[in-house]
Amino acid sequence: MKLLTAILFSGAIACAQEQTAKPKAASPHVEWVDLHVPVYPPLARQARIEGNVEVQIQFHNCALDREHVQALSGHSLLRGTALDSIHDSAIRCGPFRDASTVLTFEFKIDSCGSDEQRIELDGNTIRVVADTICLNTSVSDRH
Repeated sequence: MKLLTAILFSGAIACAQEQTAKPKAASPHVEWVDLHVPVYPPLARQARIEGNVEVQIQFHNCALDREHVQALSGHSLLRGTALDSIHDSAIRCGPFRDASTVLTFEFKIDSCGSDEQRIELDGNTIRVVADTICLNTSVSDRH
């Protein structure tokens, strides 16, 4: 019984060491030349609509096929902004010479702020983070 426990324990340690020894490979992504900055749609911002829009793009001979860009998911108020951004951007294919890939636009409303937005680019993910102007009324303000 002790021998079986020792074998199982040593196997678990070897497995853990193997998992930590392998660096995680970065997923392939497109090469952005010029990103047309998406603007958080005012109506979606006012309604505090957040979420992801996944857009599938295709390349032929490393050229973006603008005729076949399509939104796969996401709120209808956010889709148009994502599609417009892709149509107006310059993108190189990277490892997708004659293939398709999916870009993700993450729309998020941040805390109360200056009514501005910021863009974060991380491979095939474009984060559009918008502040909202919040009305801060207290009981003393009403008198």
